[in-house]
This record gives sequence, structure tokens and C-alpha cells, in this order.
Amino acid sequence: PAHHLANLLAKTDRLAESKAWTEEILAEKPWHVGALSMMRIVCLRLNDEEAAMKWAVKGLPGLSPQSRTWRSEWVQENMDLANEKLAELQK
Repeated sequence: PAHHLANLLAKTDRLAESKAWTEEILAEKPWHVGALSMMRIVCLRLNDEEAAMKWAVKGLPGLSPQSRTWRSEWVQENMDLANEKLAELQK
């Protein structure tokens, strides 16, 4: 899968290519937790802290009691988005 390729590219310091693949993944599946994490990592390795923060905020919130509500909202928003994409494909 594309996410595995993006990971491999990042591990071999082909960061621009990894970022491009990850952007493609997120264009299709903005809820892809692995791709969201990869974007944050790649941006940090490219010394783009602003972009890394942008992607970190979009990621799945942690499991702490303080972030339970935020996590539930994140899941619901992304389930709605996935259902919208599915409906578009079924037209």
C-alpha cells in the first residue's frame, strides 16, 4: 500500500517523495491515522515545525481522560467524512 511506500521512503531519507505520497493518501483518506502521523514526522525532519504542528493537530487525539471528548468528536467527524466519500463513490 501507499502508506508503506511513504514509510519506506522516509526511512531512506527520501523525505520529499514520502511527503508527496502521504499528501496523496490524505487527499483520499484524510482520516488515515498512519498518514497523519507520517506527515508530522516528515515535516519535522524537513525542519518545517509549523507544518508539523498543523498535521499533529489533525491527528487522532490520545486516550487520556482529558482528551476523551476530543477523541470521540474526531472519530465522529472522520466517520462522517468517510461515509460522505463512500456515498460519492456509490453514485
